Amino acid sequence: SLHRTPHRYFRRRRVLVTGLAFTGAGVSSFALSPLFQLMIDSYTWRGALQILSAIVLNLCVCGALLRPIVLREDLVEPVMVEGPRGGEVEGSAEGKEEGLGEGEEEGPGKREEPNTTSCWGRAIKTFDLTLLGHWPLQVHTLGCLLICLGYFVPFVHLVPHAKSLGLSDYQAAFLLSATAVSDAVGRIVFGWLADLKFINNVYSLWALVALSGLSLVLIPLASDYPGLMGLGVLFGFASGPMITLSFAKLPEIVGLRRVLNATGFFLMTISIGVLLGAPLSG
Repeated sequence: SLHRTPHRYFRRRRVLVTGLAFTGAGVSSFALSPLFQLMIDSYTWRGALQILSAIVLNLCVCGALLRPIVLREDLVEPVMVEGPRGGEVEGSAEGKEEGLGEGEEEGPGKREEPNTTSCWGRAIKTFDLTLLGHWPLQVHTLGCLLICLGYFVPFVHLVPHAKSLGLSDYQAAFLLSATAVSDAVGRIVFGWLADLKFINNVYSLWALVALSGLSLVLIPLASDYPGLMGLGVLFGFASGPMITLSFAKLPEIVGLRRVLNATGFFLMTISIGVLLGAPLSG
């Protein structure tokens, strides 16, 4: 819900709002990295995981407070209008506004609406399975899946790598804290810059991807604490806004009316990269 709520509540500065919403992850990682090491020393890893589970359980309360709202776009039925190349484009009876009505072009002829009386028709209407054929969304999702293959690698392997170089447990934990802080700062800075629209968000996204990839390549080559700290901060500063921009592009790709279903599909797909990234990296 947190991934899609900012797009529903805000019409302006959505990228900045999304970045601010996700800074909690960086702040909590900054605090929990050394705290978790302290809990392991005091209660062993089993006790530390139990305490952490109790803390995470509070997310149920936070999720219950994210109330859904009904937008005007949700009440407007889509209509088919003539596209620039003679085809048809999904639009609305009230015109396009803030990404409303954006979608892929349809071939000539009237689009066949699903039969909502059948189980398959109800499934299409509820889950918007037409998104599976939305090629701009598919391309964006595939690219972000590949991004997520490397996103969590430092968060999993940076601490063990630092310990293998002879650093203490708390020095290694603070490496992760510094990465998390730069992650939060990067989300805010690039969220603000993205809303100013000086640079196309797509160009910004792939520049951040390149910078994150470069830092990942250099981390194994660093052999001392300052080097690891600098590369960790660089990775956090680039990877944080990279994730924020990935989600912020969804309303531009599918339109505001379909962003809820698109976010669910997007999260389901990129979770494959999240699941496989750390094991594949070693």
